[in-house]
Amino acid sequence: MGVFKSKPAWRNFGLKINPLAKRHFNELAKDIRMLEATANPALTARRAPRQELARLAKLLRDRACQV
Repeated sequence: MGVFKSKPAWRNFGLKINPLAKRHFNELAKDIRMLEATANPALTARRAPRQELARLAKLLRDRACQV
């Protein structure tokens, strides 16, 4: 589940967005991680596969663009 532990989630995608959007983005990242972990308990036990991360990244990018 610790996909974004080392740095804020928005930085993982090289986004340049305002501070309010950053906060919103990080909250979204947290919510989506919690949903993912609930839906797939294996994500908490090991790193998510690349496809999962790609799907999560796409979701977050789409949501960040809507802010």
